[in-house]
Amino acid sequence: MKKLTAVLCLLLVALCMAEAALAAGAECGPGTSEAWRKALDARTASMWVDAQFLGRMVLNARARLIVTWLPRSLLKRLKGDQRVDEWVSDGLSYYYSTIEETQQRVKGRDILCLRYRAEKSWTFDPTELTFGDYRVRAEDLLGHKDFRVIGDLPPGAEGVLYVCVPSPEPGRSLNVSLGPDEAVMDLPRR
Repeated sequence: MKKLTAVLCLLLVALCMAEAALAAGAECGPGTSEAWRKALDARTASMWVDAQFLGRMVLNARARLIVTWLPRSLLKRLKGDQRVDEWVSDGLSYYYSTIEETQQRVKGRDILCLRYRAEKSWTFDPTELTFGDYRVRAEDLLGHKDFRVIGDLPPGAEGVLYVCVPSPEPGRSLNVSLGPDEAVMDLPRR
């Protein structure tokens, strides 16, 4: 009877942890202001890669991918409130980059921030990602190629990748997919 109780307690703890992970939103750091938390949560979708689900419990996931839309309109908020995680300010910095090549690539497009963690060995190819009807190309990846954490990743490997994609229409839903895995991002109007 004690073993059964212990197993049930472990399952309950795992269920609570999985539920908390699914509801975590943009997962901002402790120094992030409440206004930024709300803005980022409204622009974030989370996806488990190659996972099985038992109710709300996530089993055997290969990786977790958190996608955040960073439209140009957030630059104004950043000027007024800089209490936000570094990954946000780094992503928004591509809009006013002094490098001409980056300025051309970002013109008329938006930045998506991909934060991910391999839970098991995982081969991450960002060109397999689709946002709505748009499939990511190698030239859409921003930042120096030597600093990208992609390819064959061991368990525990984490990375942040910025992708430049055509601007999605605010107020709509955007499907984000990696192979058969998919998440829906409901974009706010502004």
